[in-house]
Amino acid sequence: MMKKNLCGLLVLSTLLFVEAHAQQACDTINSPVSPTWKDTSYKYTDPFGTFLGYINGTNNDGPLQKANYFDLSGTAYNYILGTLVKFGKANSTLPANLSKLIYFRVYSADPAKGVPSTLLATAQKTLAEVKADVDAGKNTVVVFPTATALPADKKFFVSVDITNFSWDIHGDKDSIWIGGTADDQVEPNAAWDADSVGSKVKWTSFSNNYVNPADQNNALDVTLWIFPHVSTAATGCTLLPVNILSFTAQKNNRDVRLQWEISDEINMKGYEIQKSLNNTNFESIGFVNAVNSLKNQSYSFNDRNAFATSSNVQYRLKQVDGDGSIKYSRVITMRSDALSMDVLFANPFSGALKLQLNLVEAKQVAVNVFDMQGRLVAKLPATNYGVASNSITIPSTANLKPGTYLLQLNSGKDQHVYKVVKQ
Repeated sequence: MMKKNLCGLLVLSTLLFVEAHAQQACDTINSPVSPTWKDTSYKYTDPFGTFLGYINGTNNDGPLQKANYFDLSGTAYNYILGTLVKFGKANSTLPANLSKLIYFRVYSADPAKGVPSTLLATAQKTLAEVKADVDAGKNTVVVFPTATALPADKKFFVSVDITNFSWDIHGDKDSIWIGGTADDQVEPNAAWDADSVGSKVKWTSFSNNYVNPADQNNALDVTLWIFPHVSTAATGCTLLPVNILSFTAQKNNRDVRLQWEISDEINMKGYEIQKSLNNTNFESIGFVNAVNSLKNQSYSFNDRNAFATSSNVQYRLKQVDGDGSIKYSRVITMRSDALSMDVLFANPFSGALKLQLNLVEAKQVAVNVFDMQGRLVAKLPATNYGVASNSITIPSTANLKPGTYLLQLNSGKDQHVYKVVKQ
């Protein structure tokens, strides 16, 4: 392999999604992934262009483990509970190898050398289990037997140990690789691998060990798609549930277009769209399969001739998890004579609440924010807004305490109410 020397430490920032379990905070680090990250596999070739396997997986040189480095020293997290791994391929030409184990390990970081040091936790899955995830378009969820305390400096590695597998250019092959970012999307020294040197294991960062196959003058600086699930306490957290960032409806003549945006979509089956004519009995009118892309994902569904049997209809989403568990969204009410209004906003939000109001005709709209006791805590007076997109900021919401509120938009007889969370 060609090598290049680069120095530098990676400090991963976290996208914080908090769930309450007796004052406990949980996070799946780097999930949802940055919209700019591109899921990439890197082929390993010799100087003659012969395909020798995958840099971020099994290859002819037989690397033992693939790992990613994390530094949570600037956070309150103290425990790792499990990890999420995005495999791009998991298969073997030998059926018997499907029963062999892939190990998922957590190591502390050597304070002096910055390489994996003490083994802290281990979990395992068969190649067949991981293959089933890949075939189903799912990400592999790993839960460690017990919550594991992070090292005092909160610097650690999470590895995928593929010691039991090989990629033989002249014979049988175990094809396993883990997704990674595109080159140079992250700082150097995030991704590492371990090779056997005599009786010892030698750890080397991708940045120092490989060059980009497409650019032989450029070190390979990537982050593997390994997402540890961490917590501030040892009990009470599970892998984060799907969060509905927004759920809106827009009327287009007699049709209604439903749109929703999702974060933390981990191994979801999909979303059943339900409709009611009396706000009580809901029936399924469609199903949208989940993408499970690890990025924030947007979906939509069109209800054709929505008001054929009633001028007043209600919609909700039934979120169906891969394990069969379900969760419902809020209910949206639409009237046949209602103003078509599409509202987008970050949920949860921080600072002042900002809205994007899309109208099919110019209209006067008033905005009110209530606390859960029904008290008016912020408002904007009725204002004329034009067709298409309008950006609205409610300045006084910057002073609200963290908690749950109701956002109300009024336009004549048309009223839209949303539940919003202030971080």
